[in-house]
Amino acid sequence: MLGDGRNRVPTIHIIDLARIVKRVVFKDSAQQYIFAIDKTKRPTQKRLIKAVASGIGTGQIEKVAESDYDSKWDSWAKFLTINLKMKTSDAFKDGELPEDHGMEEEEAEKATEELKFPWHAEEGMTEKVIM
Repeated sequence: MLGDGRNRVPTIHIIDLARIVKRVVFKDSAQQYIFAIDKTKRPTQKRLIKAVASGIGTGQIEKVAESDYDSKWDSWAKFLTINLKMKTSDAFKDGELPEDHGMEEEEAEKATEELKFPWHAEEGMTEKVIM
């Protein structure tokens, strides 16, 4: 872990990233930009690293002080020390049927279900790490 690990690191699962790209490409989106971010409750570097360490390793993490960064940490330090508080873009919101859709209740339920964004890891990577 670089530093104290309290910085916020926004994440998204690659499957959810691919799904939002598909949605934007195939649905006419008038948004200039999209923040493709999952809904992790506390997306801190420390929680992310602990989840990965527990999911695929021993659970032990090493803390590296900022003054101890050397050239081997250069590329990782930029990504892991970012501190961004962001929220998911509206492109991830579920679509809604128009009020006068003229469908039977069962058809409307099915159509509404199809308008939902098909999250793979909505609650974030820390919840999806294979344990």
